[in-house]
Amino acid sequence: MCGDAFLLTNFKNYHLAATYLPGVHRYIFKDLTAEEVQVIKDSGIYIYRFCDKIVNILPDILKTYLLWFGQFIDNPNVPWIGSHPNPLQEWANVNMIKLGNGYEWKKREHQTLLNIDKNLIQSGDFFSLIRFNGNDVAVQYGSGSHSGHATMALWIDDELYILESNVNKGWPKGGLQKNKWEDWLQYTQDAGDHVTWMPIRQDLRDKFDAEATLEWFNSVEGMPYGFENFLYGWIDTPNDNTPKILDPNWLPALFPIVEKVSSKGGILFAPAMNKRVGTEGLDIYQIAEILAQKNMTWGDLFAMVEQDGWIYDGHYSYVCSAFVVALWKAGGLFDGMEINAVEFTPKDIYQMDWIDKDYDFPPECREANPDAEFC
Repeated sequence: MCGDAFLLTNFKNYHLAATYLPGVHRYIFKDLTAEEVQVIKDSGIYIYRFCDKIVNILPDILKTYLLWFGQFIDNPNVPWIGSHPNPLQEWANVNMIKLGNGYEWKKREHQTLLNIDKNLIQSGDFFSLIRFNGNDVAVQYGSGSHSGHATMALWIDDELYILESNVNKGWPKGGLQKNKWEDWLQYTQDAGDHVTWMPIRQDLRDKFDAEATLEWFNSVEGMPYGFENFLYGWIDTPNDNTPKILDPNWLPALFPIVEKVSSKGGILFAPAMNKRVGTEGLDIYQIAEILAQKNMTWGDLFAMVEQDGWIYDGHYSYVCSAFVVALWKAGGLFDGMEINAVEFTPKDIYQMDWIDKDYDFPPECREANPDAEFC
């Protein structure tokens, strides 16, 4: 039987509707407050059409849940619930990207850690990571990336460190941090990460000011991960930066629901929207009313460029890729250019011509993955 499924909402009240016959259909929102009635008069009811039949909505939700169904404890030696993504979780994530983005991840023959000479790594070098755990796949799906996490190498007092902004999934701590190379490698192995070393060009290595970078890093170390900026490196236009089946206007309807089930949900959307309308502390429902008064759309807000230096709850907001670019910026690699680090995704980084595609990797890299462009 053919039919259409819709979600009707004013961001506080939600109604799931299914229609199987043509004609006029009426749905009633009951027990509304005077404020809710006024908001509906000002901005109307938002209507979202589902791409799938209503009978498939619950199975679709289950498939989405499988993306995150794993890594319940930090022990890497416990199967299925340990810190590695489990086989079902990996399958769900790989299948999601194949269906959603058309990219198919394939297993490498070499599955063990390469013990490369760390002295070959220089300050400023980029490391790309991917973990099939839901979070990284969200980055891939939303931004079209083949990377889910970005980090940078820095030598400090003859010791190699990896600097990153991390959410604390498998790491001892979250936020803006540095970890010794050997410790960091162990964290990646315990978490089931796939790591790729992508050196920057030699002229950039020579130009990179490690001392200035460290000085800036010391001023921000310990700040929390940039959840407030998570979406806005890859959303720059009203309608053209999301996957085809994801209407950007669906996001304001989704996040009030996310806020109810996730402690981080409340900072993924509303704080950045408040910045863009010049307010603080308003919820999505209140922001919708302001947009109606200003005759603006949610897409208009998305298109406003995130700015370096914006303060959220007393701290800067850097996701992993934005933090790498901010480190490069502190190290002088963008001298003479106007750059907003918070606008960069992992994909933006690895597509830059700063990555040395002609680097002469050590033999163990080529032997393990002869067809790989990097190590």
